[in-house]
Parts: sequence; C-alpha cells; structure tokens
Amino acid sequence: MAIQLQCSSCQKVLQVADSAAGKKARCPGCQSMIDIPSTASPANKAPAPESTRVSEPSKPAAATSHIKVACQACGKVMQAPNSAAGKAVRCPSCQSVVKVPGGTAPTSPSAQNSPAMSPKPTAGSSSASKASAKTGASVPAASPSTGNAFWDALEDVQKSAVTNRVNAPSASNPYSPSLTNAGPTNSGPPLSNRAPYYIINGIFIGLWGLLMSLSGLVQIGVTIYVLANLPQNVTIDYVRLTGGIVGAILGIIIGIALVFGGIQMMFRSDLSSARNAAILAAIPCFGGCVFPFGIWAAILLYARRAERDFGHE
Repeated sequence: MAIQLQCSSCQKVLQVADSAAGKKARCPGCQSMIDIPSTASPANKAPAPESTRVSEPSKPAAATSHIKVACQACGKVMQAPNSAAGKAVRCPSCQSVVKVPGGTAPTSPSAQNSPAMSPKPTAGSSSASKASAKTGASVPAASPSTGNAFWDALEDVQKSAVTNRVNAPSASNPYSPSLTNAGPTNSGPPLSNRAPYYIINGIFIGLWGLLMSLSGLVQIGVTIYVLANLPQNVTIDYVRLTGGIVGAILGIIIGIALVFGGIQMMFRSDLSSARNAAILAAIPCFGGCVFPFGIWAAILLYARRAERDFGHE
C-alpha cells in the first residue's frame, strides 16, 4: 500500500510507502522537503511505482576522512568521502565520469530498509541534461550515491573549482596591442603624413649645402688662379685675402654638414645630424634663402614624436 500526496512547491503528485508515514521526504521534482501525513485514506492507498517512489532522506554517514581522486581527462584532484569508494562520480570541471578507488562501501541498515531516494542533481548534470535535450544526444550519468555526505563533498569540490576558475589570472590575448614599447602620446599627424615633410626639408637643405660647398671651392680656385697670374708690381692685401679663404673653407664645411644632415633627414636615419643641419639652415647668414625650411625642419625634428619617427624609441 502507498500514501498519495501532493508537493506544495511544484504541485507534483507523489506516492510513498506506508512505512514513511509521519516522516519527511524530498520531492524528486523540486528537491523540497515534504511532510508525509501519519495516516492515509483507503482511497489514496495504491501500489507505488518504483520510478516515482519518494523516500525519507537518510542521515549522512559520518565520514571523517576523504579519498583523493584525480580526473584522467583534465587532471583535477577531487576529494570524495569513504562512502563513495568503488563508485563513479562526475568531475565538476570537465563533467567526465571518474571511478573512486576502493571496494564497495558498506551500506547501513537504515539505508537498506529505507525506500529508494532520487539522487541530488548537481549543476554539471543539469547543464549536461539541457545540452542533451537541445542536441538529442545521450549523456552518460554517474552512478548515484545513497549518502548525502557524498553529494555535499562534491558540491564543496565544485565550489572550490569555480572559485579557482574565477580567481585565476586571465590568459593574455596574443592579438591585443602591446603597450610596452609605446612612446609618449601627443597630438600630430601620423608618420605616413609627416614623412613628406622630412623629405621636402631634407632636399632643400641638402641642395643649399651642396651649393655652398661648390661656391667655396670655386672661390678658393679663383683666388689661387688670381694669385698665380698677378703681376709683381701689384700690392696684395693679405688680410682680405686670408679672410676670403677662411670664409670659403667655412662655407665648404657648413655645406658638407647641410648635405649630410639633409640626406639623414630624408631617410630618417640620424636624428642628431638632421637637427644640426636644421639649426644651421635656420640661421639666415648660413641658410640664405632656405632658412624658412630650416625653421620648419627644426620644429619637426625637436618634437617628441621625431624620436619615434627616426626609430630611436
């Protein structure tokens, strides 16, 4: 004979054995505790099917020690009570079925005499059942245990696994931009827009330097030619002659520096040489008609982004 009652939470109709009268049982649908009445009317008494039978939850077995089990799929180390020895459990990390080493745990007389009890579902089994319902594939389930201490231990292991997963440092994204070599940020056009500026200034400064060098060489050559063909009765002003030769040599040196700095500016190779050429070209007595380009080049080359443009960062 069986007692028929209805769950107050999910309204599911259940049947329990007469021996469970006056006790509490767990609803297999919503896992809530139900008070079983002490008496039942004859109309409600009917043989209970084995699949819908609800029993009184047995008292958890006193487990003072645990068995360490390593998952063969993900390597996760779990702890199971001694009552789960020789049974299959589910790994909380990868949901793989793992067998606990050891023989079959002894079953207490109270657990043997109590009616069958539905196993307590876990988060992994519920998610696996939802996935199987969507895809239509069958998911292997772990063997249930009759003791509540086993499920409590699995819940503790699962909570610790979730905590470790949340607290674990996230893996670095290989496609994320690296800020290690990032230089100082400031406003200004990107390198693709500033490259023509370096090239234009380098060309004009380099051409002016070439013109100065050629002028100095021509001046020295003309001076030597005049001194060689000068009549003997002509007085030579050596002070003026020396000043002209020194100025020509200085013009040749400055011209070479402008040519070299202009080339470095065009190819963005040596920032120091490019800056020196820009300073010399910005001086009107040295830069001549290209001193506006010298000022423009000095503004570009002494900006903070010029070091990045020349590859010095």
